[in-house]
Amino acid sequence: MTPKIFISHSHQDRDFVDWLVRELRQNGIDVWWDADELAIGDYIKNKIKEGILASSAFIIVLSEHSTKSAWVQFELNSALLYNATKNNIKIIPIKIDESNVPSDLNNYLYIDASRNRLVALEHLIRALYVPDKPTYKFDDWSNFSAKSFQDFVYDLLKFEGHNINRMPQMRDSGFDFEIEDINSFQQKERILVECKFYKSSVSIATLSQLYGVLQESKASKALLITNSELTSASKAYLSKTSNQIHVWEGHDLIEKLNKFPELLLKYFPRSVL
Repeated sequence: MTPKIFISHSHQDRDFVDWLVRELRQNGIDVWWDADELAIGDYIKNKIKEGILASSAFIIVLSEHSTKSAWVQFELNSALLYNATKNNIKIIPIKIDESNVPSDLNNYLYIDASRNRLVALEHLIRALYVPDKPTYKFDDWSNFSAKSFQDFVYDLLKFEGHNINRMPQMRDSGFDFEIEDINSFQQKERILVECKFYKSSVSIATLSQLYGVLQESKASKALLITNSELTSASKAYLSKTSNQIHVWEGHDLIEKLNKFPELLLKYFPRSVL
């Protein structure tokens, strides 16, 4: 069944919404938004409610502008009400800048379009066709191995829009992946990525080893991704590496997982609410 969606947004974000509507319609998705649906003389609140009730999904474009918009808040409140009472309207927030997610939406997985619109569009289209139930959540790392954790990290980095390649298999002193991205200064940046699946905290010895390999490479920085946490001593050591080593700890990964329900479904299939 073709999704019919309602888009809530601030008119100050019109450029993004124009692009989004065009792309969704080119993919055969029926879009309701005020630029098309509201006519002079319409009672706006009634038309908005009709549009929401006729839709299978409610998309709210989150930005510094929309979080201050009374109309967007009215549309969101209406969608939350009808979703609670009818339980058949999927609510999908899309972030287009660094603004905070409103507390009303804390329990909803959101799509981040602030870095890569095309990747976000792919996630949105998939989400529109995925049944809303069951809902998946993070369970734990108990069923992971070092290999499956590495595969998970690779998928996560891909989902975040990074240009990532696997490194040749070496001794454990080598890195697992390399990322070639364009930084905020429009310069090409090479980042080495190491995955560490641990049942204990990350030690200084691990960080020291990574730092030594990094110094011998031509990369600008290293990224250590682990399901574990850093010790206080490890954090103190990191502060001395001139910010060349970045770390994603277990709690960082859980936060990132909430943005990508497809990864939750793939790697945590038993974690059903």
